[in-house]
Amino acid sequence: QCDVAVVFVDALEGITKNDMQILDYCVKKLKGIVLIFNKWDLADKREEYYKTLLKESNDKLKSMNYIPMLTTSVLNNTRVSSVLDMCIIVFNERCKRIDTNDFNDLLQELVKKNPPSHHMGKKVDLKFGVQVSSSPPVFLFFVNLLGGVKDNYLRYIEKGIRNSFGFEGVPFVIKFKKKK
Repeated sequence: QCDVAVVFVDALEGITKNDMQILDYCVKKLKGIVLIFNKWDLADKREEYYKTLLKESNDKLKSMNYIPMLTTSVLNNTRVSSVLDMCIIVFNERCKRIDTNDFNDLLQELVKKNPPSHHMGKKVDLKFGVQVSSSPPVFLFFVNLLGGVKDNYLRYIEKGIRNSFGFEGVPFVIKFKKKK
C-alpha cells in the first residue's frame, strides 16, 4: 500500500506494455503516480531525445497525461532528489480539497461553455457538484438523468477540473447522483 507510486522506466526503451500495465494498476487503485525515466546518462542527444520521449510517452499515456515525468540517472545520482520532491507534490495534490463554491463556479463555467448533450430526448442538467473526499479525490455531481453524461463529457469535466485545480499525478473519481 502506498499513497504515491514511483514507476521507473528504462529511458532508452520508453514505456513498454508491462509499464502500461503497472500504470493502469496504479490508476485503478487510485494511487498518486510519478513516472521516472532512469538511465538518462545513456541517452544520446538528450534534448532532442527528451522531446521524442515526451511525445511518445504522451501518445501512450493518453488519458493519463496528468502524470508527471522526470529523467534521472541513479548511477550518476542525477536528479534523484527531485524524485522525492515530486512525490511530495503529488501527495499534496492527492490530499487537496476544493472549496464547494469554487468547484461549482467551475462547473457552471464548463456547462455554459459546452453544455452536455441530450439523453433519450431529454436535456441533461448538471445541478451542482461537491468534492466528497480526498486521498483519493472523489467528486460527486448531482444530475437530473443518471446515465445521461456521456464519456466524452466526463473527460471534458475531468480536463476542466485539472486545468483549474491541478491534481498533478493524481487519478480521481467522478460519480453522479440523481437530484430531483
